[in-house]
Amino acid sequence: MNHKIHIVSFPRSGQHLLERILLNIFTYYNIDFSYCEFYNVCSTIDCKNKCIFQKNHDFDLDFIQQNEKKYIILYRKDIIYQLESWFRLKFFGKEVYHKQVHYNNIDLYTGLVSFIKSKMNYYDGFVNKWVKNNLTDNKIIIDYDNFILNQKENIFRIIKFLGLKQNLIPRNYINVFYCVKNYSYKKKRLIKNEDIIEKSEDSEKNIPIIERNLEKDVEIILSLCEKIEYKNRLNTEVYNKIKKDLSL
Repeated sequence: MNHKIHIVSFPRSGQHLLERILLNIFTYYNIDFSYCEFYNVCSTIDCKNKCIFQKNHDFDLDFIQQNEKKYIILYRKDIIYQLESWFRLKFFGKEVYHKQVHYNNIDLYTGLVSFIKSKMNYYDGFVNKWVKNNLTDNKIIIDYDNFILNQKENIFRIIKFLGLKQNLIPRNYINVFYCVKNYSYKKKRLIKNEDIIEKSEDSEKNIPIIERNLEKDVEIILSLCEKIEYKNRLNTEVYNKIKKDLSL
């Protein structure tokens, strides 16, 4: 791919989930894959290692949009679910993040409400900048809840947005490169199911363009992905209490 893709996500909006799905898509299409975490790595826009995908949370809301680049925007439409999910990760870590928190403790509940209040301006600014300002065709907006409920439809949208074409050069693996956590590494990902990769006996200089059945592609890619489902959502009673206390 010649163009770079920025994944601009509000924290806890499925960015790592999307990264895993993109890897499956690129494996299926037989295209080399590269991904940059941005934070604690190169901290350079664009990635200094020329990764195709680069993560950015736009914490300071100063990330400049450019017409010649493409952006995948991730967020949750519901501010309470969005910020509670971030709170759970930030204050309990990854182990507890995957367990439901009931907030029966008054101090814990007060901490959650205080956290939501402190991040509301950032959430509103992010949504106003990246979601509501949707007048260009160089970005795709994905709501996490919709992504979970309509997986096939959203993978279809992503493939069309990226304009992917099958790489017909015969090979048994794709190169995968990651810029993450203060270091970078390369690896090779085997294409295990060769039946889903169309091979060409033509020379590399004369690769034919083949019209593909995108619906069939999506079905196969979806079968490669881990099952995605709701996990540990905030219970309705606490949700309604937060909504009332914050007058949302």
